Amino acid sequence: APMRRLAGLRINPANNGPRPATHYRRAELIDLATLRRTPLPLPPGGRLGSPQWSPDSARAAFPVYFDDRIELFLLETARPALRAVPSVRLNAAYTDPIEWMPDSRRLLLLLIPAKRGTPPVAPAVPTGPEIQESFGKATPAPTYQDLLKSEYDEKLFDYYCSSQPALVDLSGRAVAAATPGIYSSARPSPDGNYLLTQRLHRPYSWVLPATRFPVAIEVRRTDGALVRQLATLPLADRIPLDGVRTGPRSVNWAAGQPATLQWWEAMDGGNPKETVPHRDRLMIATAPFDAPREFTKLEQRLQGSGQWTSDGRLWVSDYERRSRRQRTFLVSPGGETKEILARNQ
Repeated sequence: APMRRLAGLRINPANNGPRPATHYRRAELIDLATLRRTPLPLPPGGRLGSPQWSPDSARAAFPVYFDDRIELFLLETARPALRAVPSVRLNAAYTDPIEWMPDSRRLLLLLIPAKRGTPPVAPAVPTGPEIQESFGKATPAPTYQDLLKSEYDEKLFDYYCSSQPALVDLSGRAVAAATPGIYSSARPSPDGNYLLTQRLHRPYSWVLPATRFPVAIEVRRTDGALVRQLATLPLADRIPLDGVRTGPRSVNWAAGQPATLQWWEAMDGGNPKETVPHRDRLMIATAPFDAPREFTKLEQRLQGSGQWTSDGRLWVSDYERRSRRQRTFLVSPGGETKEILARNQ
């Protein structure tokens, strides 16, 4: 298969997916009560991707990779057979393009934009000198593969990674949920009323991968209207070794709550060598997301992102890199924190 190496990604330009793409040669549905196995014939010429189960477990959605496209197929457990959702062309070049809505009747998909046209053509002659700027500030310089090398590469990155977020019902009817852009994630709130999106934007870097590019973190209604811009993070070109990005990170919906955002913020500038009382804090904000508040603080760096319980408490772990000591806490809504477990890794 052909391949484009762009901003740390390896993209198959023929079907607008990753290269290589994880796929399966055989599939079957197993009824755990009876252990009955039902083979699922694969579509001719298609390679089955990993399933995404609906919240009610009645359906599963699959990306199916063909040589020149990626289609969406659905499986209904009541009638076990794969069927194509018509007129859906997924864009899997940058991230997983499939998320179920909480109602299990719609999906939030990243689609190929309808009017994106043909791929950019390489210039016959150089358009000008290739210029890189240094601002005279100390910064780590790790080595990465498959980076952008020219303005032409930037145009290719825009072309292959730009997608159209859309809400798609089981019949294939699509409604735009945001403007086209390069989305690293798009997730619905548990109550289905809001979408959390993270969208990359220029200026790009030729020495860092796409995961370090500037990003706008936004909350929208399902009709695409902007509710709140949580943050606009600049190019992450000064992250210390073993450090983290400053500003909101690990932004997600708090499980078990209708529409509550959670994110972590470094309190040490992202630098593990700084001496501070606390390194990370958890912020939460409920709709309309204009009054975030601190939920808890950790003395050391967060491990993972935390796990909510059904009664609104939070399991969370931190890690001290020098002693390799990991601690797990249970945090109550009122702020009471109890250490449950400590161990050296």
